[in-house]
Amino acid sequence: MKQGTLLRKRLSAASILVALVTASGVVRAAQYTFTDLGTLGGPMSDAIAINQNGLIVGVSCFDSNCPYVGAAFFSTGAEMTALPTLGGPGNSSANAVSSEGHIVGSSMAGPPNYGYHAFVYRNGVVVDLGTLGGETSGASAVNSSGTAVGTSETTRGITRAFIGSAETGMSPLGGIPSSWANSVATGINNAGTVVGVVHDAGNVDRRGFIVQDGQYLEMGTLGGRTSAALAINDLNQIVGVSSIPGDSSEQAFLYEDGDFLGLGWLPNTTYSVALGLNNKGAIVGYAAGARVGSRAFLYQDGELLDLSTLPEVANAGWQSLTEARSVNDSGQIVGAGVNFAGQRRAFLLTPVPEVSSAFQMVVGLGPLIYGVYFRRVRKVQANSINATRAAGDPVRL
Repeated sequence: MKQGTLLRKRLSAASILVALVTASGVVRAAQYTFTDLGTLGGPMSDAIAINQNGLIVGVSCFDSNCPYVGAAFFSTGAEMTALPTLGGPGNSSANAVSSEGHIVGSSMAGPPNYGYHAFVYRNGVVVDLGTLGGETSGASAVNSSGTAVGTSETTRGITRAFIGSAETGMSPLGGIPSSWANSVATGINNAGTVVGVVHDAGNVDRRGFIVQDGQYLEMGTLGGRTSAALAINDLNQIVGVSSIPGDSSEQAFLYEDGDFLGLGWLPNTTYSVALGLNNKGAIVGYAAGARVGSRAFLYQDGELLDLSTLPEVANAGWQSLTEARSVNDSGQIVGAGVNFAGQRRAFLLTPVPEVSSAFQMVVGLGPLIYGVYFRRVRKVQANSINATRAAGDPVRL
């Protein structure tokens, strides 16, 4: 047999293997590595966001004064580093981080008023975004361009959603009707679409909102009176929480193209809220109930998973995971839980690619498939040799 023909047969066998492997979906996240992110020295920490590169931000504390004096941090999972403050002696918190490393949150400013101000931090420099005239502000989200959103007090003592950056400072988010007393911007995607919450003076009636290209859209609900939009991804999918018909409870939701999908509750819980999502269909948050307390969840492929039931959590000696706050496109999840000592600690879950059973079956069949091909090749070669000898020609192997 010619070498080219043999090579083609070998490639045909390899092609069958590749096709079977591809169809079976080789890699699936069946388990996680669990990381206790530690603290800045005190007993508490809380991971609030993770970006696409695995950079984590949140809040921790240096000593036993926690939680009265907390400090914003960033971490890659191995070591926690405190962010610089705006000069005040009190708390700071990092609430979001972009794929380009912009970190935003709030920090106590220095004299004369010592109010909490929104900040943007990047490459060792922290910038005070100021306020909309009042004493306090806080940034809740930032996109890859460094555009931050959040809320600020005004001179009238109400809170208004803002948009801004380290270069421009902050300005009121446009489009929000003046009929709503207060507003908070909670999320922004890389296209600049902003989501948040508007509410009345008593915070009794509230609605989620979207501002896209300067146009304001008020979201509906799952049938109850209230809703809140808390995060948005680059596919314009939005998650949050809404009351259900009769306002007897509130439920986490996914909102897409004008349609609401209620995500349900975990067993023995009566309340759920979605806090974050990635661009690949994963949603995280928590559910709560009188019997089980707060339980972090992952919603994916139509299923709601109680993350506290993962064997990795028990193997680490933790009591439970109470909140899942953020998930990136690699499937890494951060949040907070209760460790073996009863302390609130930040955690990181990193999915471990696992070879699927279908792939294992294909690999097991590999030698058999190749064996069949090689036997056929040897048979063809033998027949060719015999025919050549019968014709009296020299045999070249």
